Amino acid sequence: MVVQVESKESKKEKKIAVIITQPPYQSIAGKEGLDLALVAATFEQSVSLFFIGDGVWQLVKDQQPELINQKNISASFGALELYGIEDIYTDVSALKNYNLIEQDLVITTQVMALDKLGTVIASHDIIINF
Repeated sequence: MVVQVESKESKKEKKIAVIITQPPYQSIAGKEGLDLALVAATFEQSVSLFFIGDGVWQLVKDQQPELINQKNISASFGALELYGIEDIYTDVSALKNYNLIEQDLVITTQVMALDKLGTVIASHDIIINF
């Protein structure tokens, strides 16, 4: 009889940073980033989402993508909590550049300066940029 023993190291969850820098509906990059985050969380990985630069537009309320024959992805953000994704960060300089405030966003995020975001991102095992 063979018994396979897994070490704690092999079962250790990875910290994954998903960075979204693209606006919605211009390409599928933002949607793919969100999908990747949800799939990784399904496999019990620790996932953090970062919305930087044009990526903050992904989070803006009351979008009307049907006017350009696109599907609204805003509803997908409601699933983040169900998947255990609670670490969501937004670039404060991008919000300021686009005259947005936290209340304009569909979900609550941690708003930080880019240098602090960089420190948080660096603490992750895997970094994926969309």
